[in-house]
Amino acid sequence: MEVLNELLTHLPGRTFKAGTGEIRLIPLSETKEGFHELAGLDVGSYPPHIHDNSTATILVVCGKGTYTVGGESVEYKAGTKIYVPAGTPHGFEVREPTWLHTVQDHPIMDEHGNADFRYA
Repeated sequence: MEVLNELLTHLPGRTFKAGTGEIRLIPLSETKEGFHELAGLDVGSYPPHIHDNSTATILVVCGKGTYTVGGESVEYKAGTKIYVPAGTPHGFEVREPTWLHTVQDHPIMDEHGNADFRYA
Protein backbone atom coordinates (compact mmCIF):
# COMPACT_ATOMS: atom_id res chain seq x y z
CA MET A 1 0.00 0.00 0.00
CA GLU A 2 2.91 2.38 0.63
CA VAL A 3 3.99 2.06 -3.01
CA LEU A 4 0.45 2.82 -4.20
CA ASN A 5 0.24 5.88 -1.94
CA GLU A 6 3.61 7.11 -3.21
CA LEU A 7 2.59 6.69 -6.87
CA LEU A 8 -0.80 8.33 -6.46
CA THR A 9 0.53 11.38 -4.63
CA HIS A 10 2.40 12.35 -7.81
CA LEU A 11 -0.69 12.40 -10.04
CA PRO A 12 -2.34 15.78 -10.70
CA GLY A 13 -5.22 16.51 -8.36
CA ARG A 14 -6.38 18.60 -5.43
CA THR A 15 -5.77 18.13 -1.72
CA PHE A 16 -7.93 19.71 0.94
CA LYS A 17 -8.68 19.41 4.65
CA ALA A 18 -11.87 17.67 5.74
CA GLY A 19 -12.69 16.70 9.30
CA THR A 20 -9.47 15.63 11.01
CA GLY A 21 -7.75 14.42 7.82
CA GLU A 22 -6.91 15.32 4.27
CA ILE A 23 -8.56 14.20 1.06
CA ARG A 24 -6.72 14.00 -2.26
CA LEU A 25 -8.96 14.00 -5.36
CA ILE A 26 -7.53 12.81 -8.66
CA PRO A 27 -9.85 13.13 -11.68
CA LEU A 28 -9.64 10.14 -14.02
CA SER A 29 -12.23 10.32 -16.78
CA GLU A 30 -15.79 10.99 -17.82
CA THR A 31 -17.70 8.02 -19.30
CA LYS A 32 -21.35 7.16 -19.92
CA GLU A 33 -21.38 5.79 -16.33
CA GLY A 34 -20.35 9.15 -14.93
CA PHE A 35 -17.37 11.05 -13.57
CA HIS A 36 -14.54 8.81 -12.32
CA GLU A 37 -11.98 9.90 -9.76
CA LEU A 38 -9.67 8.52 -7.11
CA ALA A 39 -10.07 9.85 -3.58
CA GLY A 40 -7.30 9.34 -1.05
CA LEU A 41 -8.23 9.68 2.62
CA ASP A 42 -5.65 9.98 5.41
CA VAL A 43 -6.27 8.33 8.76
CA GLY A 44 -8.87 10.42 10.58
CA SER A 45 -12.51 11.26 10.97
CA TYR A 46 -14.56 12.63 8.07
CA PRO A 47 -17.91 13.78 9.49
CA PRO A 48 -21.21 13.22 7.69
CA HIS A 49 -21.60 15.46 4.66
CA ILE A 50 -23.95 15.72 1.71
CA HIS A 51 -23.61 16.09 -2.06
CA ASP A 52 -27.02 17.43 -3.07
CA ASN A 53 -26.68 16.77 -6.81
CA SER A 54 -24.40 13.75 -7.03
CA THR A 55 -25.17 10.05 -6.59
CA ALA A 56 -21.98 8.03 -6.08
CA THR A 57 -20.88 4.43 -6.40
CA ILE A 58 -17.63 3.90 -4.52
CA LEU A 59 -15.20 0.99 -4.64
CA VAL A 60 -12.60 0.74 -1.86
CA VAL A 61 -9.23 0.14 -3.56
CA CYS A 62 -7.26 -0.18 -0.31
CA GLY A 63 -7.51 0.77 3.35
CA LYS A 64 -9.74 -0.03 6.32
CA GLY A 65 -12.26 1.83 8.40
CA THR A 66 -15.96 2.46 8.85
CA TYR A 67 -18.31 4.30 6.54
CA THR A 68 -21.70 5.70 7.47
CA VAL A 69 -24.44 6.25 4.89
CA GLY A 70 -27.85 7.53 5.97
CA GLY A 71 -27.13 6.75 9.64
CA GLU A 72 -26.03 3.12 9.07
CA SER A 73 -22.35 2.34 9.85
CA VAL A 74 -20.48 -0.52 8.15
CA GLU A 75 -16.84 -1.67 8.24
CA TYR A 76 -14.99 -1.37 4.93
CA LYS A 77 -11.84 -2.88 3.42
CA ALA A 78 -10.43 -3.34 -0.10
CA GLY A 79 -13.19 -4.55 -2.43
CA THR A 80 -16.10 -3.03 -0.46
CA LYS A 81 -18.68 -1.32 -2.69
CA ILE A 82 -20.60 1.67 -1.30
CA TYR A 83 -23.67 3.35 -2.83
CA VAL A 84 -24.53 6.92 -1.79
CA PRO A 85 -27.72 8.47 -3.22
CA ALA A 86 -27.68 12.23 -3.84
CA GLY A 87 -28.67 14.21 -0.75
CA THR A 88 -27.76 11.36 1.66
CA PRO A 89 -25.44 12.12 4.61
CA HIS A 90 -22.29 9.99 4.57
CA GLY A 91 -18.91 10.02 6.30
CA PHE A 92 -15.84 7.94 7.10
CA GLU A 93 -13.72 6.89 10.08
CA VAL A 94 -10.43 5.91 8.45
CA ARG A 95 -8.13 3.54 10.35
CA GLU A 96 -5.67 2.91 7.48
CA PRO A 97 -4.90 5.27 4.60
CA THR A 98 -7.66 4.64 2.09
CA TRP A 99 -8.02 5.03 -1.67
CA LEU A 100 -11.48 5.01 -3.22
CA HIS A 101 -12.50 4.78 -6.88
CA THR A 102 -15.64 6.89 -7.10
CA VAL A 103 -18.12 7.27 -9.94
CA GLN A 104 -20.60 10.16 -9.65
CA ASP A 105 -23.47 10.95 -11.96
CA HIS A 106 -22.58 14.66 -11.57
CA PRO A 107 -19.13 16.03 -10.68
CA ILE A 108 -18.61 17.01 -7.05
CA MET A 109 -16.21 19.77 -8.11
CA ASP A 110 -17.14 21.91 -11.10
CA GLU A 111 -14.71 23.49 -13.57
CA HIS A 112 -14.63 26.68 -11.45
CA GLY A 113 -13.61 24.86 -8.26
CA ASN A 114 -17.06 25.07 -6.64
CA ALA A 115 -17.93 21.96 -4.62
CA ASP A 116 -21.30 20.24 -4.26
CA PHE A 117 -20.51 19.69 -0.57
CA ARG A 118 -22.02 20.64 2.76
CA TYR A 119 -21.82 19.19 6.24
CA ALA A 120 -24.94 17.35 7.44
